[in-house]
Amino acid sequence: MQSHSDLTQRETALVTLLNSNPDLDLELMEGVKLLMALCALGLHRDMEQGNSVPVFAWLLFARDSSPTVASLVRNHLNLVGQAAGLEQVTAAADSSTSLRNILALNAFI
Repeated sequence: MQSHSDLTQRETALVTLLNSNPDLDLELMEGVKLLMALCALGLHRDMEQGNSVPVFAWLLFARDSSPTVASLVRNHLNLVGQAAGLEQVTAAADSSTSLRNILALNAFI
């Protein structure tokens, strides 16, 4: 088990790194968007092949604004970090198909 001092040092190093470059948060957001698109692609493929997927994936791709991965990226993910943060995009989306659920996809890949 790590000591409290080690955890504090790691936290301080992370905060310093994240605050060292003003563009880093935008770069991180773009990376997260790519991961979300990759996860959505896998879910959509699994749905097309008849494999089991979480219910939110059915709802996500059943929306008029995102029947395909390309439309999900174009109509929802591209907005994140440009005109709105993830919270604003999520609030605009149907609450039962919240984009926050996509962040949980890492457990499925």
